[in-house]
Amino acid sequence: MISATAITCITLNMVAGCSLLLLLCTYYFVKTLPQRKNPVLVNLILISFLITIPPVLLLFTGQQGGITTPWICILQSALIDGIPPIFVVALIALVIQTWLELRAIVRNATSILSRSVWLQWTFLVAPYVVYMFWFMASLTQSLQPSAIMLLQPFFYCTNDGIGNLVRNQLGYFVVICLVIAIFLEVWTTYFVIACLRRCQVSKDLSYASRLYRASLHMYMRLCIFTVIQLFPILLTALNYRHLPHPLPTVIPREVTEILESTYSLAVFLVFGTQSAVLRAWKILPQTSQVDEQA
Repeated sequence: MISATAITCITLNMVAGCSLLLLLCTYYFVKTLPQRKNPVLVNLILISFLITIPPVLLLFTGQQGGITTPWICILQSALIDGIPPIFVVALIALVIQTWLELRAIVRNATSILSRSVWLQWTFLVAPYVVYMFWFMASLTQSLQPSAIMLLQPFFYCTNDGIGNLVRNQLGYFVVICLVIAIFLEVWTTYFVIACLRRCQVSKDLSYASRLYRASLHMYMRLCIFTVIQLFPILLTALNYRHLPHPLPTVIPREVTEILESTYSLAVFLVFGTQSAVLRAWKILPQTSQVDEQA
């Protein structure tokens, strides 16, 4: 029998997957959306959609009852282990992009991203390279079927043994990535304050318009997203570590699993509800370009 926790996690993943698929289709068919010009953001949304699939793999294969084919269980364990790193690396890429754009505005220069194609491709490819690295490492570690167990209440397979060095190191990697992202966002805050002060002193409307078009709204959404997802991502990293005093004694594992299932849904709620998208869905009335810039 499927537990309430499993039903909640599966529902969150499926709702997020459908919502992000709708958002990706909107980006593809509505050519006038400004978000189409931000491939790093689109890549984060695509990754957020893809990571909703591994947690419900047993549901798709009809093996949710606990009797699983060994190779499917091993595959799912490795796929799930790659979710935290690909997610945080994609998030860091978006943070760095925003940081570079605001830094260029402060210096009244052109962002290096607009001049360097290889850097743009690095931001797009890096999350998948990181995912493949951790996926292969976890797959190698999980080749012993005895190390795999099906967490029946949580509805997926995982190699959660004490000797799993891959999961231990993965926890360190996620924490380091979070520290980098937070540091860059704090640094970006300095650029935002400098830009706003310049706008107030010079009253340069073209400069303010450039600031708006470039990154100010993206910076604000990044801050909101970090506040919302910092605790769940950190909780995931801690659960990948085998602490002397197990974390579930403080926070129930069920709560952790539900919070982890909100990654993709949070991406949709924060980055997929911008005004241009809502107007494309006819939720907001159409406005002129002058009104939008104002």
